[in-house]
Amino acid sequence: MSATIIDKMRKERSRRSVEEDRLNGASSTAGSRLDELHVLSRQGLWGLLIFLVASAVALCFRDQTLGGLLPADLLEQLGPRPPVMLIDIVLGVSTISSLIVISGRLYHAARPGSTWNHLCFRLSFFVLYFVSDALASHMNVVFISGLAVLALQHYHLSQYTSRAMEGKTGGAGSMIR
Repeated sequence: MSATIIDKMRKERSRRSVEEDRLNGASSTAGSRLDELHVLSRQGLWGLLIFLVASAVALCFRDQTLGGLLPADLLEQLGPRPPVMLIDIVLGVSTISSLIVISGRLYHAARPGSTWNHLCFRLSFFVLYFVSDALASHMNVVFISGLAVLALQHYHLSQYTSRAMEGKTGGAGSMIR
């Protein structure tokens, strides 16, 4: 007997929620999806802006070295610095890999990857070159590679969100996680 009462209560709740949705209209959910797409479309710009600001800070510190800022005994405790050649290889491979992945997602109209992952990875190279005392000689390479990756990521985000807003790729509901 209590099971039938519970079932009736559930049916009444679902009937009320259907009526409320009908009264509120689907525009409220579509509006929130559009808002989410607008936020997603701005991620690329925020990534580029943060990268440019961090690059300006790195430019100010390019003539500084870790050896000049820390005492010698602390540097000995930290151990050897990473070899610059190894950082160069990782920068090259990661840049090419990022460009290939973003281009593939762009070609297949797939959901863009996280801008913040690309941004953090690009910024880490400023830190690595600073620790290796090679920031001054590699500043341009890090800047250009980061700008290329983040600009392509922004282009992909803007293309993806504009298609989703126009409704050309399966509706905005399937676009947002």
